[in-house]
Amino acid sequence: MRRERSIAEIPGIGPLTIRILTERGVQTVDELAKIDPYDERFRVLGENLLSYVYYARKAIADQVIKEVTVTPSYIKVVCSKDFDAEATRKAVMGRLEIYDLYVDWKVKEGKDRWEFTFTLKPEFARYALADWQQYMFLAGELRRQLQLRERKGGKGQPGRQFRMAKVLEPLPPPFRDLLEIFCHMQLISNFNLLVILDKDCVNRSILRNFLKAYTLKPVHWICGSEDMEGLTMTMVSSNGGTMFLEGVHNARPNEKVMLLSLLSSGAVVKESSGEVVEIPVRSNVVTMIQLGEEPLPDREMLGLYHLAIRLPPLKRGTQLRQVEMLKPRLDEEFREFVRERMELSPGYMPMPEGIRVSVKQYNPPRDLAGFSVRLQEAVELLARASAKFNASPSITVQDYKKAWKMVASALQTLSGKRKRL
Repeated sequence: MRRERSIAEIPGIGPLTIRILTERGVQTVDELAKIDPYDERFRVLGENLLSYVYYARKAIADQVIKEVTVTPSYIKVVCSKDFDAEATRKAVMGRLEIYDLYVDWKVKEGKDRWEFTFTLKPEFARYALADWQQYMFLAGELRRQLQLRERKGGKGQPGRQFRMAKVLEPLPPPFRDLLEIFCHMQLISNFNLLVILDKDCVNRSILRNFLKAYTLKPVHWICGSEDMEGLTMTMVSSNGGTMFLEGVHNARPNEKVMLLSLLSSGAVVKESSGEVVEIPVRSNVVTMIQLGEEPLPDREMLGLYHLAIRLPPLKRGTQLRQVEMLKPRLDEEFREFVRERMELSPGYMPMPEGIRVSVKQYNPPRDLAGFSVRLQEAVELLARASAKFNASPSITVQDYKKAWKMVASALQTLSGKRKRL
C-alpha cells in the first residue's frame, strides 16, 4: 500500500519553498524524490533543492529496501511497493550513490515488491570501474545493516558485547583516554570534543584517520576551504557520524555563524528562498588544534565544547612509532556494535550530588577561559552512552561514575606539566 508523506516533513524546508514546489505539482516526498534537482522549473530554489531531494530519496530508501545482493557483475535490490517504480529506483540509486550515466538497470515487478538489477555499462567498463567498486562497497554496507536489523528483530536486548580493553591496551594513557571518550561518543549525538595537540605531538592527520576508523560516517571540514552551499551539504552529510573540524581560526564570518549554530544547538542555519531555516544535524564534532601553529578557539566558541583533552609531546622514538601505535584495532567489530546499540533509549536518572558538586568546582586553566560551561551536560551525555554501551534499560549510578572518570581524566591533561611520551 502506498504511503504518502508531505514535503512539509522534510527538516529545514520553509513555507516559501513548500509553496513553490506545490505550485509546480510536487506535494509529497515521493514526488520530490523523482524530480531532477537541476530542473529549470525549480531554478529559483537554487542549490537548496539538492539537499531536499537527497533527503526525500534517502527517506524512501530507508523505508523500502528489504534485501541487497552484491556480485562483481551486478547489484540486486529488492524493495517493498510503498512507492511507484520510478520514485523507488531513484531512491535506491541515491542511497547507493549510483551515477545513472554509468549503469544499466532493469526492474521486475512482483506482487508486493520491486526488484531492481544494476550492471555497469560495457562502454564504461574501462573508465568507471572504480565507481562500480564504490557502488559495490556501499551496497555491501547496506546489506550488512539489513542483516543486523533482521538479527535484532524480536530480541528484547542486543546481545553483542565489545571488549574495549583490547583496543585501549596498546595506547599510552592520554591517547587511551581520547579513544575511550570518542568511542562512547558514537552512541550519542551532538557531543563536541576539543583535542589540543602540544607542539611535537602526534601527526594530526594520522590521529584523525585513526579516530575515523571508529565512527560510522566521518566527515572532514577545514574552515575557509569551502563555499557556503558546499559547507551546508558537508554538515548535512555528517548526519549520524562525526565531523572532524580544523582551522577554526580561519573561519569566515558566515562560516562561523553556521559553526556556532552546529556546536550550540546541533543544527545548520541557512537561508532558503529568502527565509532563515534550521536543519537538524545529529552528528558529533571533534575539533583539532595544533599548538604553535594555530590559536585556541575564542571564548565564545570554547563555551560550546562539552569536553577538552590535551595530548603531550612525543619523544623522538615514539614519533617514529606513531603509525604503528595508532593502528586501528577491532574497528569493524566496534562499528557493528554501535549499529546495534545506537538506537537504544535508556531511562533517565538524575546526576548524583557528589559528581554534580565536583563538576561545579572545576576551574579551567587560564588559557582556556570560557571552557567548562557544558561539563555537566558532558557527564550526562557520557553516562547515557555508558548505559547504551552496556545495553542497560536505564542510566545507573555506575554509568555516572564511568562518565565522570572519563571527564576527569581528560580534564587532568589540561593543566600541569605534561611529560613527553
